[in-house]
Amino acid sequence: MSNRIRSHVLEERSIAFLRDIFPDTWAIHSFIKDYGIDIQVEVFAENGDRTGIRFYGQVKATDKNISNDRLSLDRSHFEYWSGHTDPVLLLRYFDTTKELRWCWLHDVSWLIKSGNDSLDVAGLLKTWDVATSPTQVEKYLHARRQALFEPLTPPYEITIEQLDGNDLGPIIAAKIASAVNSKSFKVLPREMAMGNFQLVFAPTKIASSYSGLPGFVFHHENDLTEDELVEHALFATFLCACRYERILFARSLASVSAPLLYRAAGKELRPQFFDAMIFSLGLMQAVEIITPLLKDEDDPSLPWLMFSTTCAASSWRYGEAHSWAALLRQWLECPPIPENAGPFAYNLGNSLAQQGKWDEACEAYSIAIAKDSAYDNRSYFWGEFGAANFETGNFEEASRCYEKALRLEDSPENRWRLGDTLFHAGQFANASEQLQMALPEVGERNRTYVELVLLVCNELCDLWNLESQTASAIEECDHEVMQLSTTSMNEVEIVAHLRPLMNKNAIDARLNFNAGVFANRNGHYLIAGYRFLTCALRQRGDAEAWINSIICALNSGNAHLAILSAKAAHFFVGEEFLPWALGMMPSSPQIPAQMADSWRALITELIESFEQDRTVSEETPILRVHTPNGTQVLHLGNS
Repeated sequence: MSNRIRSHVLEERSIAFLRDIFPDTWAIHSFIKDYGIDIQVEVFAENGDRTGIRFYGQVKATDKNISNDRLSLDRSHFEYWSGHTDPVLLLRYFDTTKELRWCWLHDVSWLIKSGNDSLDVAGLLKTWDVATSPTQVEKYLHARRQALFEPLTPPYEITIEQLDGNDLGPIIAAKIASAVNSKSFKVLPREMAMGNFQLVFAPTKIASSYSGLPGFVFHHENDLTEDELVEHALFATFLCACRYERILFARSLASVSAPLLYRAAGKELRPQFFDAMIFSLGLMQAVEIITPLLKDEDDPSLPWLMFSTTCAASSWRYGEAHSWAALLRQWLECPPIPENAGPFAYNLGNSLAQQGKWDEACEAYSIAIAKDSAYDNRSYFWGEFGAANFETGNFEEASRCYEKALRLEDSPENRWRLGDTLFHAGQFANASEQLQMALPEVGERNRTYVELVLLVCNELCDLWNLESQTASAIEECDHEVMQLSTTSMNEVEIVAHLRPLMNKNAIDARLNFNAGVFANRNGHYLIAGYRFLTCALRQRGDAEAWINSIICALNSGNAHLAILSAKAAHFFVGEEFLPWALGMMPSSPQIPAQMADSWRALITELIESFEQDRTVSEETPILRVHTPNGTQVLHLGNS
């Protein structure tokens, strides 16, 4: 049986004290188990109506006196409290004097020094006044709800609070008001208002917040001038506004204070400044404002490189890919940094490729290597150039690009893409060789596709004796040949009947689809399955071709081919494939029950993994930038 200890007594007394001094409109719900939160307080209106407003309370009771109190809270607790959807109030109860001191935990958590694991908050607590403190709490809670759920409109209030003992609050407020110089903003010392945005100054820190929600903390040296403090404070507020998508506020501030914000960002925070400007103003207006700032730099090359990199990432993130492409065209015609013409063209090629404008992408890549010969020795460039040529149907040129990429970097990625391109170019034996070499090292994501192409190449070589082929045009009469036979044919006869057509163009999509129908009608399901599969590989979004290839593979008893085709169909066709697959059951009587069970298990797996597969299939665009330290690869989806 547990003993009753002093902390239990203090805990009960503190909760009883709170019930006594809190307003009658506050309902206290205490928790039996303490996980770092002791109470939840629900706020009601004077007439008893629910408001939906609430906050949490962490109660710390003590026998000490206020004068010699210490209350050290560790970093992990602050991180836990900041993760709550509702704000957390720290309540310090002194049993000997029956007094209460308090603060919002988010108001003090930012004061933990970067190298420390705890913070003594005793000196940061305020005395609870039964006449004014509840009003202050409710005012904050109402402002926080308004900030979260109601649009922010001008005039915007910025309030200032000083914690370092210097009475600079009014001075800083006046300087900030002068810096923004707009009727859209009001800047006040915090004792006068609870503004939309708050700025708190400590000896070596400036913290911003939005109606009590965490913002940004900037560390600085003690010798900053008042003007520099103002610049850093406004920059913190600007980033905070962007963080909470207060676009009108951020746009207003960016429009009137861009040079000031740029100075405050310095070299270290320049990317954040560029991104926030693009987010709040849009790409083109941000470029218009930022360009003069960059031209004033003594050496603008590195800032321009950083700016163009941020433009690429931000335009993708904020849905301005078309604007980014248009901007790159402008920069290509009149480069702000002449030596960057090659990278501008290369990034234009990437942007156009991401939009599916493959012909234009090929043209941009050609300009890139003409402007900057260094791309000739970069494997990734030839891989991307190869991909653009592949998508335009220029398989011979794509093969040359991938061969160059493979010579520069012998990787499974380059090798299987070369094999795939050789297949589409009619070089079936060479394609098989490259795919066979790549398959053991290909990642899980591409393995199914690589194995399918390899199987088709091997079938073309082994059954049809086609190691390579210069394709001829397929005429309408070629398709009619497959409608002439009315009698059932055996496999040898089927092959003999189709061989002249296969010798003409073994990977023509329509020819293979019709050949699949012909072979299926004669009961030769495996031949039919490969013909439908060839059509599907040539027209990757053709759901009917994929479905027929799977049915024929199942009816032939080739479960492995059916499952590979189903996984590929799921990848290329997406949700359209799943409803059909759900209702599909192998119909041939020779299919064993075990295979039918495997099919059901596969479909279940595909359904469960669909969202994950779709996310993976949507490749995050990347940007490669060249610096004195080498090439850096940036994933544009990352902030």
